[in-house]
Amino acid sequence: MSMTDKAYRYEMGRTVPAETNGGETGWVDKGAMRRTFARPVVFRSLTVAALIGTILNAINQGPELVAGQPVSLLKVALTYVVPFCVASYGAYSAFRQRAGNPD
Repeated sequence: MSMTDKAYRYEMGRTVPAETNGGETGWVDKGAMRRTFARPVVFRSLTVAALIGTILNAINQGPELVAGQPVSLLKVALTYVVPFCVASYGAYSAFRQRAGNPD
């Protein structure tokens, strides 16, 4: 296959070969995704979310909690979900890079 016959896709502001995903085309590296949601990685992400979420809740809603005032359950939930997503994405990105795929 010549260079002109290859498929390309636009990703993160640049054009890359479509087969940079272990021969698969698409945006998601399925192998990295499987490793990201393996038990040890999920456990680490949950640990990070619990620690960071608790600190952020204390900072953001501490006065309400101490005063016994109601707090927004949506804010509490998001304060834990966001660090989980960040830790999980960091793991996914590291697994993709380790496999030789572009960011």
